[in-house]
Amino acid sequence: MRKNNKYLISVIFVLSLVLLNTGMGSSANAAGRDRIGGKNRCSTAIEISKSGWNDGSASNVILATSASYPDALCAAPLAKRLDAPILLVEKSTLSQELENEITRLGANNAYIIGEKDVISDSFKEKLEQKGITVHRIGGKDRYQTSLEIAKYMYSNSGYIETIAVATGEDFPDALSISSIAACKDMPILLTSKKQLDEDIVDFIKLKNVTNSYVVGGDKVIGENILSKLPSPKRLAGANRYETNIETLKEFSDNLNYDTVYVATGYDFPDALSSSSLAAKTNSPVVLTTNSPYNITNNYILSNFNNIKNVVAIGGVNAVPDSTLKMLSPRISSIGDETYSIAPGDSFFLKENMEAKLDNGYKVKVPVTWDTDYVDTSEAGYFEFYGTVDGYSKTIKVILNILDKYKHPIMGQADLTAEQMAKYLLSKEEDPKINPKEGSAPYVDVVEFAQMFLDEGAAEGVRGDIAFAHSIKETGNFRFGGQVLPEQYNYAGMGATNNSPVGKSAWFKDQREGIRAQIQHLKAYATKVSLNNECVDPRYDILVQKGYIGTAPNWEDLNGKWAVPGDGYGESVLSIYERIKTFR
Repeated sequence: MRKNNKYLISVIFVLSLVLLNTGMGSSANAAGRDRIGGKNRCSTAIEISKSGWNDGSASNVILATSASYPDALCAAPLAKRLDAPILLVEKSTLSQELENEITRLGANNAYIIGEKDVISDSFKEKLEQKGITVHRIGGKDRYQTSLEIAKYMYSNSGYIETIAVATGEDFPDALSISSIAACKDMPILLTSKKQLDEDIVDFIKLKNVTNSYVVGGDKVIGENILSKLPSPKRLAGANRYETNIETLKEFSDNLNYDTVYVATGYDFPDALSSSSLAAKTNSPVVLTTNSPYNITNNYILSNFNNIKNVVAIGGVNAVPDSTLKMLSPRISSIGDETYSIAPGDSFFLKENMEAKLDNGYKVKVPVTWDTDYVDTSEAGYFEFYGTVDGYSKTIKVILNILDKYKHPIMGQADLTAEQMAKYLLSKEEDPKINPKEGSAPYVDVVEFAQMFLDEGAAEGVRGDIAFAHSIKETGNFRFGGQVLPEQYNYAGMGATNNSPVGKSAWFKDQREGIRAQIQHLKAYATKVSLNNECVDPRYDILVQKGYIGTAPNWEDLNGKWAVPGDGYGESVLSIYERIKTFR
């Protein structure tokens, strides 16, 4: 148990009032939802380039075909090495949009991935006429092209320690590793299911490669391939999306989750283009369907507290807004919590609380509390307030430190509205809760009892015992004393001859009368401020006379201002105990 002195409890109380009144909270770190997209795959690649590279900041560009995936799949590690965006191009056409982007970047070197049957010599000549030095990296097929990229990377560094191996017969697995391979300077080498190209085998041996990652299950890369690789580790799931997440998990320590990029797993261009941008900041690229798999949602949730921005790559046809929302959830609510302990018990405010998200999932989020210390040495009612990044509302924890011999006014109700109504109707067949037609909304007895529970919960007061209190004051809602049914004054406030408010209080309807009663009880029980606007005409008088917070328990009401002498609280509690027997 951590303790503080009574002065600190007073400070907590003042801080609580400030926080309550200002609605202190922060939404500065709520995960953003952005989109980078163009009218087609080529223009999307240009928009990605604009997002990651300032004017005049890239002397190199990577050019890959927009028509098919094989030659382009292995470009990301080279792009990272050259600090170059990956731009998608048509076979022979140098569009004005592409030319403008190359000019904006200030690029004087272009690296064409693939041979002339993929990107033509006429395209290459057009670039050279613009004064750009063009390097072509390609082989006779997709496997040889991946090898040529690896050779080029080796020629620039003199070593390659680790490689990634993916199938050349489809694109998703290579895309899952592309931005990570770029971050870790790993070439991506392509293979068929049953046979690894002999030139690739020779390259691995000659360059003394020591480690390898195989992306994809044995249905796409057979076990015999692994026997030809150094220290192979397979990264695979039941489908492309599971493989994507398993790959990201493997390298989670190397990733920066400030920004997560989301691309469709149906096609290759958007994820390919984004891989060079993601590699700049070691960001993950998540592949998804329109309805994300659970494994994808859970991956986002597991990193929820670290993610600041989620960026969809491509237009709404590629990644719909609904998908982006699902993968960039916001906190919709964090429930208040109430605890009851005995004096001297240990109590610590939780470091993390459960939050409901707007995509239907739940997650634990860290809370910053208004104090680090909780004194449990004396009985009483206390409220503590906290904030969560990305959530504008204040978090509240209620702590009831109970004297085991007494019954607190504050706390959660145990009874149901149905129990309360049954008891009342057993005592009075026609309680006067609707005294004058049209003066207030008609309510039945269950609805009336529920108002006590709702208003009590709003202020932290035991609404069920407050109902018993009203039964005592009104004679089972028969009235007949100084207070009239149409006053909706269920606690008899102001009915004594020495009332400072002159005459007994009037309220506009049932709910306002119940709210006033609840607020009056809270004023006696605690110094914590009201949550709803004050309707109790005697609340300020209790404050002025120094009665506020002087009766935390029902038994403590005995002999207080305007409360009859000994036994008053106990008589209310005896009614409550009788109500408990009704089921």
